[in-house]
Amino acid sequence: MLVTKPRHWFCLMGAIVFEVAGTTVMKMAQGWSFTHAALLGLALMWLAIALSYYLLAKATTGLPVGVAFAFWEGLGLTLITLCSVVLLGESMTVKRALGLVCVLAGALLVHHGTGHGTGHGTGHGTGLETGAEDGTEDGTEDGAGHRAGRGIKDANALIHPAARPTSAAGGASKQFRAGERA
Repeated sequence: MLVTKPRHWFCLMGAIVFEVAGTTVMKMAQGWSFTHAALLGLALMWLAIALSYYLLAKATTGLPVGVAFAFWEGLGLTLITLCSVVLLGESMTVKRALGLVCVLAGALLVHHGTGHGTGHGTGHGTGLETGAEDGTEDGTEDGAGHRAGRGIKDANALIHPAARPTSAAGGASKQFRAGERA
């Protein structure tokens, strides 16, 4: 189960800053006129992008991957566009502004549509990994009113048929619940 802490959000913000810095330096280096300017620009871009990916990986240890990637791409794209307008003299059109609003709205929708450890929508804490605690696999309540997880059968139903695990013989592999033996 993911436990989100403020450091995960700080890592994500750092990843966004490094992505924007690397991409902006890449473009700005084309206008530098000193010796080896293009090479320095590429080196700075690679360093910034590498740090961005490192921090993004750290952020996903506590944030759902979809949320982290949506914010990384959405805020990154928005900030790169704003840097290109402010620092590089590109124009901001109405279509461009509306596009940025849509990107940010999409990132927020992904964030709000992802259950954070609640057992709904993420696969974390839903019983998908090990089956339901009481042995039922349909997500129903048992006689005592305890809510059971979805179980392995439903987990495989959520996976595209081409991506489902198979046995060495080519058929579907048998799935086991926690505690069962082959």
